[in-house]
Amino acid sequence: MVHGRNLVYNTCWEDPRLDREAMQLSNDDEVLVITSAGCNTLDYLLDEPRHVHAVDMNPRQNALLELKLAGIRTLDYVTFFQMFGQGALTNHREVYYDALRPALPESAQLFWDRRIDFFSGEGWRTSFYFHGTAGFFARLINTYIDRVAKVRGDVLAMLEAGSLDQQQAIYQGSLREAIWSRSMRMALGRDATLSLLGVPRAQRHQLEQDYQGGIVAFIEDSLDSVFGHLPLMDNYFWRVYLTGRYTPECCPEYLRPHNFARLKAGLVDRVSTHTTTVLNFLENHNRHISRFVLLDHMDWLVSNAYDVLQAQWAAILNNSTPDARILFRSGGLSSEFVDRVETTVNGQTARVGERLEYNRELADRLHPIDRVHTYGSFHIANVLAAEYDDFRKRLLSGREDLFAAIDVPEGGVWVDMGGGTGSNLELLGDRIEQLSKVYVVDLSSSLLEQVRHRAEQRGWDHVEAVQADATTFTPPEEQVDLVTFSYSLTMIPDWFAALSHARQLLRPGGQIGVVDFYVSRKYPDSEMHRHGWLIRTFWPTWFASDNVHLSPDHLPFLRHHFAQQQLSECMGKIPLFPLVRAPYYWFLESVARLTMAPMGDGLAIRARLSMLRNVMLRNARTWIALAVIAGGITAAVMLPKEKTPSGAPERQGSDDLVRRDFDFEEAIAQAHDSEPAAAAPPATPAQTPLGSGPSPLDVHSPPPRLDDSIPNDGGVGQHRLSPEVFQDLAQRPMGSASADDDPYAAKEPIQHKIIDGDTLRSLAKRYLGEESRYLEIFEANREQLSSPEVLPIGAELLIPLTPPPMPTAAAPRVEAAPVSLGLGVPPVDPSANSAAPMVEIPPGSLRAVPAEAGESPRTYRVKEGDTLVSIARRLYGDGAKYREIFEANREVLTSPNRLPTGVLLQIP
Repeated sequence: MVHGRNLVYNTCWEDPRLDREAMQLSNDDEVLVITSAGCNTLDYLLDEPRHVHAVDMNPRQNALLELKLAGIRTLDYVTFFQMFGQGALTNHREVYYDALRPALPESAQLFWDRRIDFFSGEGWRTSFYFHGTAGFFARLINTYIDRVAKVRGDVLAMLEAGSLDQQQAIYQGSLREAIWSRSMRMALGRDATLSLLGVPRAQRHQLEQDYQGGIVAFIEDSLDSVFGHLPLMDNYFWRVYLTGRYTPECCPEYLRPHNFARLKAGLVDRVSTHTTTVLNFLENHNRHISRFVLLDHMDWLVSNAYDVLQAQWAAILNNSTPDARILFRSGGLSSEFVDRVETTVNGQTARVGERLEYNRELADRLHPIDRVHTYGSFHIANVLAAEYDDFRKRLLSGREDLFAAIDVPEGGVWVDMGGGTGSNLELLGDRIEQLSKVYVVDLSSSLLEQVRHRAEQRGWDHVEAVQADATTFTPPEEQVDLVTFSYSLTMIPDWFAALSHARQLLRPGGQIGVVDFYVSRKYPDSEMHRHGWLIRTFWPTWFASDNVHLSPDHLPFLRHHFAQQQLSECMGKIPLFPLVRAPYYWFLESVARLTMAPMGDGLAIRARLSMLRNVMLRNARTWIALAVIAGGITAAVMLPKEKTPSGAPERQGSDDLVRRDFDFEEAIAQAHDSEPAAAAPPATPAQTPLGSGPSPLDVHSPPPRLDDSIPNDGGVGQHRLSPEVFQDLAQRPMGSASADDDPYAAKEPIQHKIIDGDTLRSLAKRYLGEESRYLEIFEANREQLSSPEVLPIGAELLIPLTPPPMPTAAAPRVEAAPVSLGLGVPPVDPSANSAAPMVEIPPGSLRAVPAEAGESPRTYRVKEGDTLVSIARRLYGDGAKYREIFEANREVLTSPNRLPTGVLLQIP
């Protein structure tokens, strides 16, 4: 090849405006793009995908992108635009050695150490954009315009035309005839000239076969469209080609000031370069790709390396997400040469065309407005969901069992959360006709298109595909009869919010069905399976590469929130690995118990005893401690009991004091709405915080749970004060508690370096006092943790020492003996036949959040270590409400996981 050791492209020749509309990038997308000059890579970053992988086998192309990345990180906008906008920099060597070179990888340094004079602006090539293989031909074209045709004035006038009519008049006048001379047509008909343009011989042969008049006629017609039918006011591709520079008004998006600032603020860190082939990258990359931008390189592969083309398509299909979208261009007028390629995927051989679904309508709409206009065709293809369904059918076990067990209600409403292609609809069989409405909810538009197609084919008029979030979707009916999560719960980051929302959607007697992969806790409840260390470690790591996050908390959370009907824990086959089994469960429950079991619940007690037994059996020394404890209990029983003071109630068991279905918010509402009654009698000394009776903190009677959305090991109250802390507070004068001693006061976050054996639960126990608060640490470290279950050894974690949710100041009405809330509040005696009064909290017992400078009661200024979850827990007592704060602050927050310190949030 003419350019075997050269920088071929100094700018990209694919219109990213079309690509971005075709791809519809989101925060979950991983993009593979062939680097070229890197301009489009930077353009895609502005849509904030998760990551962009720039792959090119020519190291010089990656070196150019690395230079742009270094410039964004180290230069101011003016200098950056002079370098990459105007293509020349007077002090280019000084800027390179002082700022750019230290920020480059070694491979890029080796190239630019010898080529940085491309930006000198001196000599015949007065701009960087006249260097490289394509740049050399651009310089020849400009010389032809200046010296031979002598139409520079007309070219500039055409580029600056104020309207399309004016532009057409200039081009169709003397300019077109001057450009398309006989010598120009002869030059464009030679392979050497086309190689300088970056057009491979195979691409020329395609056009010679497909286009009437051949390659020269195609180029002539393309330029007629560009200069005669498309406005040049924003066509920066041909401006830089015909002048060697951009202008601030006509340039790529990454060269605009506001976009440069966004890239510099962090988006630039979402790209990585890979000097290798697309095939080699996919074979060695451990994450699936959702968007592919393959340019036109398959035109060359089909004639020169057909075996590589076959292997590459197999790798693309094997390493793509279910909703993957593929963009490619061709010098030819169709995609037949790609569709004929045979590949073997998941053990099945088929042609590529049978595995793709082309969006011809969108491609046909976008291709005519392509500002480059030098390709014969533009193709947008989705990986067929049938391929996705076939693999899922073999991988995802237990779905048939779950849907066979569901009692389908006549005239009911079903919501399938994360329903994908709608394959679950088939599992109900004829019973789907019994339902009045079915909603298939998913975030992927391409998968939902398959749902609509499936429903149309089968005449299911009552099936609706909805693009929505599983944590927020509410149908018009508001309440439904069935909610299912079929292998989707492990792909929902805020899974407890999704389950809590599903619970709210279900009407009484409704059903929730879940089937998914999982791993057990290290010491699960006695009724549940226990997985060994290898299973608990291997499968979360293996599935995490596909954004499937196995959790030991899913199943316990379900079991403690619903009245169990059917549960099956199994091991399922993995396709292509016949001897390997992965753990999964299917679970079908109804809405009978809407709160987590309190500590007095027999199931929770048995779970605690089971866990204690497992620990003891693994440590013989524990028997010594058991003997000591038994002796202490015996001594306590033998000692004479202290008589209960007059007027104080006898202590009762927690099962007598706490109702199983206690609804805290409902109790508060009843306390406010009840009719006035006789005033409660004055509290006796035994009922006051400083009295001589029983401690207000009754360890046998835990308070109702204030936050039921956070999973734990069986329903233990998470935010109770320890007896030592309460006793210390109770003995102080009212109002004397300091911020340092207040357990609800925020403290400065600390750093923890991960060592072997650390888990988020152990860190939460060590620093925050409760294992169940491990998600607060995870939310504060989203940038470096992909899963709560996978901790990279050596990483520095930020431990947010945020306070737990503040207890409410209202005491609920309880239909039993007096109940202490454990906050220094007198017990409420229901025998007084009065509505529960509003309880006055002693000063110093609870901490009010002070308003800082610039704050109001409806705003909050973000501090270091804050997360939206911790702020929601602090202000609302419910971490799941972080979404409300995020939605109210869309103008200042780009993501719920990125919280700039110092920003002022509006609190809804």
